[in-house]
Parts: sequence; C-alpha cells; structure tokens
Amino acid sequence: MNALAIAVLLAAGTTEPAPPPPAANEDVDFGADRSLRMTVPVSIGGQGPFDFVVDTGAERTVLSEELATTLGLGRTGSAEVHSISGAQRFETVTVPSLSVTSTPVRNVQAPVLKRGNLGAEGLLGIDSLQSKAILIDFGQQTITVTPASKTPELKADDDDTIVIRARSRLGRLILADASVGLRRIAVVIDTGAEHSVGNLAMRKAALKRGKATLLIPTTLQDVAGGTVPAEIGIVNDMRLGTVKLTGMPIAFADLPVFRQLGLDKRPAMLLGMNTLRAFNQVAVDFATRKVRFVVPGDSSREDATRLASIQ
Repeated sequence: MNALAIAVLLAAGTTEPAPPPPAANEDVDFGADRSLRMTVPVSIGGQGPFDFVVDTGAERTVLSEELATTLGLGRTGSAEVHSISGAQRFETVTVPSLSVTSTPVRNVQAPVLKRGNLGAEGLLGIDSLQSKAILIDFGQQTITVTPASKTPELKADDDDTIVIRARSRLGRLILADASVGLRRIAVVIDTGAEHSVGNLAMRKAALKRGKATLLIPTTLQDVAGGTVPAEIGIVNDMRLGTVKLTGMPIAFADLPVFRQLGLDKRPAMLLGMNTLRAFNQVAVDFATRKVRFVVPGDSSREDATRLASIQ
C-alpha cells in the first residue's frame, strides 16, 4: 500500500449511515469522511454494510482493527504497509468475501489498522478494484462501481470531456499527459488522498518556472499514524490533458511512495481529492487504463472554480 489517505492533521469526523451494498452498475451515494475522501458501503461475508474509503492509490484493502474484531476475524499473518511516513508491518486478517458490487472479491488478505487513523471502517484498495471501473459524479454525489467487463469504453464524447491514457505501475494508474508550465509531470490517481502532493522534483520545477507561490509549512498524517513535514504551495498553469488548472493548492513532500514507484527523480504528484473535486465527473477504468475527466460547464460549484478552461 502506498501513501494512501493523506490528511492534514484534522480531528476525526463521522459519516452518515450507509445504504445497502449496490449491485453492478448501481449508483451509490457517498459520504464525506474527515478528509473529504469518498466512502462507499461494503458488505463483508454477508454482514454490513460498512463505510470504506475508495482508495485508488492503495495497494491493499485495509480493515480497521475494530471492524475485524466485531466480525470475529482472527489474525492470520502480517504484511508490509507503505504509508507516507515509511513502511511498517501490520497484522492481517482473511476477509472471506468482500462486495461493493454484485461480484464479490474473495479471500482478501487485509492488514488491520486503527479506525482513528483510517478515518473509516476500511480502505478499498486496488487489490479489490483492479477488475472494476469507477465513475465518480461530484455534481450528483454518487459513485458507480462496475465490473470492468460491463463498462462502456471510455471516450471523449463532447467538448467538456477529456480522456487520458495511463500506464500501470504496481497496480496504480499513472498519467503521463500532464505538465506544470512546459515541464511534464507524472500524475498518480489517488482517491484516498485528501490533498494532491507533489514530490521535491516537482517543487523545484514549479519554483524555477515561477509557477508556485505561498509555500506554507504543514504536516501530513498517514493511516498508520505517522507524520511527514510538508509545504503547501499554490500552483498555477498546471495541465491535465487539455484541461488547464490555476490556483491549485498542492502539498510538497519527500514521500517514500515516489521512490517505490520510481518517480522520485522526475516531477511527479499524487492527484488527490482537492483537485479531483474540481471536475464534474472522474471515471477510472483499470482494465483499459484510461481516466476520463468531465469539466464543469459553469462555475456554480465552488470547488470547480479552479478549472480555467479546456485548451
């Protein structure tokens, strides 16, 4: 699991009770947990539903210690968890059946972490999502999770939609068609991160080109309870495909995940929820390795005002 579920030190919040688990192609209302990440109802062994964060940046599905105890799941081993503060080993449990669509994932070896650090009952990682496609509709506040075999081919079908091809590295989708100014950057889609985080190479490139201002010291906290020093900057003239973004708040930090993905020497960033919420829709298809972004047609949504235009 990588630098998942990044949050600037905030008090834990609560979520509303979740609706029943969805069938394939069914829209799911999602709640906002303490860091404005997305939670969906997950059924485990026919019990639940339980609120899990959808985390496209996490290698593994994770359960809270409290939920594992409630379900009577005994410890079956241990696994290394990569978080923003480094790698640690945590005990694991075997989840016999986990369902967020009508097609369950079976025998998931899930690390268990404290609920207070997770901010939810669990994280739905790429080991449970790799055969799925996700459509996040921020305007309607819904998530559609489908088996990849039943997902229509992603395509740019109107002037407000762009589709960017991605490559897969350790299960994560990395966009190559992105830049700050004229400098290309690698972008990792990370729905489990509250904030977008750039590496030190991106910080250097943005400062050198005058594209980053207002660097403010802060601290990032991970799901394992560790912390990492960082700086918050405002980045202008950032591009994703043909979409230009301005005034984007991005944290800069030296995270182990960039080294894990081989992205520590070149400008790269984790694309977190504060940036993704600037779009009306974001669709992630793990099977075809494509990501679709739908740009708001107006500025009625406050969190969409950072989107300047489609070039």
